[in-house]
Amino acid sequence: MRISDEPLINQARERFALQDYYGAIHLLQEVVDSGRSFADCHHLLGLCYDAVGRRADAVKSYTTAARSTDSMLSMRGPRTAALAQEKLQTPGAPR
Repeated sequence: MRISDEPLINQARERFALQDYYGAIHLLQEVVDSGRSFADCHHLLGLCYDAVGRRADAVKSYTTAARSTDSMLSMRGPRTAALAQEKLQTPGAPR
């Protein structure tokens, strides 16, 4: 993560804390689109998508976070795995 991404990530965390999930999604998507994202960014994006009912996008973000080598992933692994597993068991769920 470049130092210039820190303000966007911090703003996204603030938006999330204020339950402005769409605002957080917009900021996080900017980081993702730049190609400079990391596991925590994808995880927070997944939480935001989950909060606004965009389950398929949430699972995609959680899966991307799980594939990352970020050391913080160990704290988030169970949530990621549970959602991914549930998605696989849900008939008609987007893959």
